[in-house]
Amino acid sequence: MNPFVDSTDVRLDGDELGHRMARDGYLFVRRLLPPELLESLRLELLALAADGGWVCATAPVEEAVANLAGFCVEPQPDYNEVYHRMYKLPSFHAVQHRPELVDLIERMCGAPVMPHPRVIGRTIFPDREAYTTPAHQDFIPIQGTPETFTAWFPLHELPAKLGGLQVAAGSYTHGLYDFQPAMGAGGLEIPDPIEGAWAGGAFEQGDVLFFHSMCVHRGAPNRGEALRMSMDARFQRIAEPIDG
Repeated sequence: MNPFVDSTDVRLDGDELGHRMARDGYLFVRRLLPPELLESLRLELLALAADGGWVCATAPVEEAVANLAGFCVEPQPDYNEVYHRMYKLPSFHAVQHRPELVDLIERMCGAPVMPHPRVIGRTIFPDREAYTTPAHQDFIPIQGTPETFTAWFPLHELPAKLGGLQVAAGSYTHGLYDFQPAMGAGGLEIPDPIEGAWAGGAFEQGDVLFFHSMCVHRGAPNRGEALRMSMDARFQRIAEPIDG
């Protein structure tokens, strides 16, 4: 496993961002989003998770210690009932319109982008490795133009034991892979070997991983005690695709 290529120092250089996205299919930028914004949203979502029985009642809610007796996944009714309450929060949708995200994608593309309405929140229980998000491509559920970019970010500090997201650098250039139904978030997986070098690493609160809709990515198992909470914000390029 390779570490992410860190693009924090070039976050204001649109040409270099475009070059790196065209080369690797992803960008990793540290401390892009305000931690206080993400912490506020995390606590809002945790309150709903606690009401749904996902959080251990004997520990402070802010520690997000998982109640494994309340384990559930999409599309089970118990999961969907809580998730739909999360999805109704204005703050849930406002985060993808943050200028830190939109401006960086527009600099990279050299063109306007549209925040896509398919914003997703993920709450991943620990100690359930069979339900770890499998390798997949976002273009399959999104459709439309392949020139769609996901901004993935945890709502909290993400040490290695809580897992995270990994990307196969360069895999987006190989087109659409075959896929099949699977357990885990998203419900789809690529069964064949991936043509790309996997990259990953720990996240601080505010770090963001951007990737192309054809870039193969996967979750890492949550081996901690807490719920892992993250979001996917998507952006579609309005003009012509970038040159590689």
